[in-house]
Amino acid sequence: MQTWINGFLEKNPDLARLPVAARSAHATHFELGAGVRRAVITAAPQYFRGPQGWQAYDLQLRADAAAQWGAPGAPVRLAPDGSVVLGHYQQHTRSVGVLARDAYTPLAQLPRGRVAGPRLLRENGPFRHELMLTENGVKEELHILQPPDLQDGYLVYETLAHGSTQGLAFSPGSAVDAGGYPLPLHRFNEGRAMYTGLAAEDLAQAEFPVVIDPTVTFGVLSDAVVWSFASTYSATRLTSAGHDLGTTDLFVGQAYQAPIPRYHNHRAALKFSLASLNPLAVIYAANLHLACVVDASTLADFNVQIVTYSWAAQDPITTGNREAVYDGILSASLDAVWRNTSGLAKDTLLASAPLDLAWLVPGGTAYYGLRSSRDAAGTAPPSNGNEYVRLAAAGHGTPALRPALVLDYFAVPSATGKLVQPSPRVRIQETRIKLRARRRRTLLSAQNREE
Repeated sequence: MQTWINGFLEKNPDLARLPVAARSAHATHFELGAGVRRAVITAAPQYFRGPQGWQAYDLQLRADAAAQWGAPGAPVRLAPDGSVVLGHYQQHTRSVGVLARDAYTPLAQLPRGRVAGPRLLRENGPFRHELMLTENGVKEELHILQPPDLQDGYLVYETLAHGSTQGLAFSPGSAVDAGGYPLPLHRFNEGRAMYTGLAAEDLAQAEFPVVIDPTVTFGVLSDAVVWSFASTYSATRLTSAGHDLGTTDLFVGQAYQAPIPRYHNHRAALKFSLASLNPLAVIYAANLHLACVVDASTLADFNVQIVTYSWAAQDPITTGNREAVYDGILSASLDAVWRNTSGLAKDTLLASAPLDLAWLVPGGTAYYGLRSSRDAAGTAPPSNGNEYVRLAAAGHGTPALRPALVLDYFAVPSATGKLVQPSPRVRIQETRIKLRARRRRTLLSAQNREE
């Protein structure tokens, strides 16, 4: 089974030997002994409630009785033709084409798919369409493998949708070229049809392949990237240009494209639910574990900074409130440094320096931001190229690399239960102090009842 917990324990054999004290949708609690536990909390769900209680997600696609593909606990079903069924909502991406002068011309029809692990793959010429099952939804990717012959208009994929969207969250989507530069993503709606893609002038500047990556989930998405690009460095730092939710990777850092010219800046937002912790628990250690999947800090090394910034008022992040998040991460207080990019190991969860415990409230939600130290200092990229990293996000295809908040805490009885305390005993050695001892025992007994 390819589950989060199996992958995590393979990379953390010290925890694999410990008993599991508790499970919840987003957390596994390990018993360290003497009333001390370690909680490993992820933004993406780890477990679902099944007939045997909490069960780990295994998202390898399996055919069901209706000839659709799915996985236990996952709400999405995929049809062989690429149709997505999510409750009372359905969508079907059926072709890639050109949208110009209000007319859509198909270039390639997408065929029936083939299964590869948690993905359904459909390919036609320079286009590869992928649907990847997630714990609470589906990620859709269109890979454009080579430059299209496009003079004007937009290269788009056509999606037909119908049904109720109640309870669903749709990411705005993002597009990234092979150089790691984000491209403006455009969406057009014509009745039941939705067209998603890129302008001809942006594709002309891109390095291929280019990947378009939107997400659909039940409920609110857990992490986000907010970015900017502009012709001047000052404008890039101060004004956002786009955002995406539920992405595969979290971009953190800066870049500069001299031929255009254009500066880029990326900041990330994370949140973790502490609902599985008893409100009376006492946290005494905390670290944020992140994994670098791409190190593109070729121009300059920098610290990946973790900042204490609550974006609860902007949760979920939208086009209307993303500016507050972008600005807030820049101005927020530094909590800890995750890692410097010099000699940074890839594809491994690495712990940050200790986090500020005052920011963590058992039973609440922990909000964080990620930024580059050079971004924080206002230091522009020195020349053409990149100085950023890509960190595995909550929606990353390898669950064991997803961000994790790891807390060590003292477990305490339930707040609604009775606190059991030993009754103090006073040994009376001399009759002349008997009265005083009885009075002292009574006072102690009264204090215990009050507590």
